[in-house]
Amino acid sequence: MLKEVQIIFEACNTVRAMFKSFGVVIYKCEVSMDNGFREELRALLEGKKIEQMVPPRVFMKGFYIDGAEEMFKVMEKGLLDQLLEGLLGKKHRGCL
Repeated sequence: MLKEVQIIFEACNTVRAMFKSFGVVIYKCEVSMDNGFREELRALLEGKKIEQMVPPRVFMKGFYIDGAEEMFKVMEKGLLDQLLEGLLGKKHRGCL
């Protein structure tokens, strides 16, 4: 169990660093402390498999994007700046 927690922790930090390198302001959400956010997250992830719910999960402009591996692929393909268009330099919510 501890190994899984460490893997998730490292993935979250890596995704956070990736977004910060693009100048994105990150808003971390503590789902265990916020019932409203937890319900919103459940609704956004409705119908997803359990492995699709493991952190980090990325949301932009109110839409579910995907997880760490998928975000790395998007960045490697040079598509991340397209996803971030209109967001850079603005305060916005992103939950990692």
